[in-house]
Amino acid sequence: MKIRWVIVLGILVLTGLSFICIASLAIIMGHAQSEIGIPVSYVKEESDAYALSVEVRGDGEICCKDGSEDDILRRSQKVYLLKVDEEASFKLYPDKGDGIKSITLDDKDITNSIANDRVIIKGQEKPQHLLIVFNSNQSSVRTGITGFLGQRESTVILAFLAISTVVFLGKRKIFKK
Repeated sequence: MKIRWVIVLGILVLTGLSFICIASLAIIMGHAQSEIGIPVSYVKEESDAYALSVEVRGDGEICCKDGSEDDILRRSQKVYLLKVDEEASFKLYPDKGDGIKSITLDDKDITNSIANDRVIIKGQEKPQHLLIVFNSNQSSVRTGITGFLGQRESTVILAFLAISTVVFLGKRKIFKK
């Protein structure tokens, strides 16, 4: 600060300003160097909420936030608004005999962060994507019939085909001696 003061005085003397101007400037500079206490207060604004997209794949479901029926996800996706200072807790329910294959948050594996069958996500100042993948540890045989057919319907279709084959072959006298 003293170097600035010397430079300013040098400029004033060289430009030919009067002694009164120099003295006035010195007084002003002296007050500027003293500490002035100004009380400052602020009100914390409500923090913004950012999207937390939660996607569930595989054989299991999760219970989100408050545990209501509307917050149970199974092979679906839902978007929550999460504030920066909030946390979201998700309870994990793999189907019987199944397990958790992986949990990723923004393509980063967080499977090891599971505690008490829960995963907790903290709000950040950006949108986030949580992917929970359940796997099947069952040794059951899958028929390969997919789509709108369930297990019961595929069993009925297979039984019908077997009976039709027996009837057809019976009419051709293959079974008759």
